[in-house]
Amino acid sequence: MKMYKKVACIGILILGMSIALANVGYAQQNGLEDKPYKQELAAVEGKLRTGNIAGAIEGLDQVLAKYPDAAEVYYAKALLFGQARNFEVAVPLAEKAFELEPKNMLFANYLVELHKGKGDLDAAIPIVEKVIVSYPENASLYREKIMLLHASRQSDEALVFYDQAVSRFGNSDTLDVIKAEILVDLDRKEEAKKVLEPWVTKNSGIRQVYSTLSYVYLDKQQAKQAIQVLDKGLTQTKDDLLYLDLADAYTAGKKDKLAFDALKRAFESVTVNYMDKHRVMFTLLSGKSNFSLEQIQDLANTLVLRHPRVADSHVAKGDVLWRRGNLQEARSLFLTAVGINRNHIDAWRMLINVELASNEAD
Repeated sequence: MKMYKKVACIGILILGMSIALANVGYAQQNGLEDKPYKQELAAVEGKLRTGNIAGAIEGLDQVLAKYPDAAEVYYAKALLFGQARNFEVAVPLAEKAFELEPKNMLFANYLVELHKGKGDLDAAIPIVEKVIVSYPENASLYREKIMLLHASRQSDEALVFYDQAVSRFGNSDTLDVIKAEILVDLDRKEEAKKVLEPWVTKNSGIRQVYSTLSYVYLDKQQAKQAIQVLDKGLTQTKDDLLYLDLADAYTAGKKDKLAFDALKRAFESVTVNYMDKHRVMFTLLSGKSNFSLEQIQDLANTLVLRHPRVADSHVAKGDVLWRRGNLQEARSLFLTAVGINRNHIDAWRMLINVELASNEAD
């Protein structure tokens, strides 16, 4: 198992909210400028900007009462309930939007994402299949179906459909990465290696080629080969997320100083997202590394510098300071964390611990 970076396995995508339906870009793309309810949707957006969710939903219901075939309004309402993870309401609304406009990729994509969020992958597959009928030359739809089949434990069917996709579109690193990750999940790592190695030779620009192949090498205890692949991947892709894989490879090769340097590069990067960094910090604070508290402190300092408005950054740094006996500095960071997020239970708990340790029971 990788310590700092999990292999880029096929999984559930995170739902995001994009409800500005009346803005110019959306209107131009979807023809809302000509809709009779354009102004009413603009009013709904205004309510959303002020946080009046109930008022926005009421406004959408009023539009639907007058225009029951307004597909984009069903979609807008589905977005709101989907954001609240109310799938029981969101899914039928998204289904209605897709039913009214079955060739609308935006509606189809969101319906698929709702089914994923609900954990009903089997229901997502027929949606993708319907869209493939409408857009048979869209390679990304084939990749989506392959991933869904595998994620729903239909891996053999996924590999068969992979062959169909290759027959239609030809070999590509994007398709072969998916196949390799399926093979890795099926513990057929030698086959995955044979799929990926040619793309390394061809200087693929896709990060997962190098990440997944390094995972295979590390599984075979071939740290040197993994490091070489990742070094090349960093050169070809310029993707800083590979530094987390590199930290794994250096750790496996018992090169802790180089592993730390790789983690520091990842933490300093503006392109590596916060959640990846937070997961690494959680691993370090759990004691699952050979790094000293001083080194972990260095990474925590970087985390705060790069993500000053995230409460967890301050909690992590405060936790390290607490362990090093710097109670007042730790207290300041926990206070900052609860100032950012007053519902952060761990920050409050740590703050209480600091006060008790400082004999400030009151």
